[in-house]
Amino acid sequence: MIRWICFLLISVFFSCSKNSVTFFENIPLDGWEQSKWVEFKLKNTLPSKTSNLEWIIRHSNDYPFSNIFVITKIFPPKGEPITDTLEYYLAEPSGKWIGKGFFLKEINLAHPDKVFLTSPGVYTFNIKPSVAGFETNYDNSFLPGIHNVGIKLTHEKDE
Repeated sequence: MIRWICFLLISVFFSCSKNSVTFFENIPLDGWEQSKWVEFKLKNTLPSKTSNLEWIIRHSNDYPFSNIFVITKIFPPKGEPITDTLEYYLAEPSGKWIGKGFFLKEINLAHPDKVFLTSPGVYTFNIKPSVAGFETNYDNSFLPGIHNVGIKLTHEKDE
């Protein structure tokens, strides 16, 4: 019976993980430089797929804002890049951080549009911060407290 339960749990784990891919990049300790793009590359060998895209931010209490503005660019193997400027809230109005974790908070930020992987080849996903720190007294060319930036693509199941 225990073997059956273990087999079932392992099967569920692997079947779920086949539908998504996740990548992370570390950010330097002095902060995320606002002029620096974080880049992720994904080679698509599958037939046409529709995917949900999530940007993942891991930050500490050293991050000075309750939100973050980012510029994203998606470069398909063929065609024009798709550029968006997005705002995400990292804290509730009370100041409590949103997300999971204790010392580092991790928050998944859904991209507003689905990603259509229509061509085989390499897709490039870029993200960089675009935060103006008008009411702070720190050098806003770097965003302190951001430790990792990630991307998660979840492929929709064929019906």
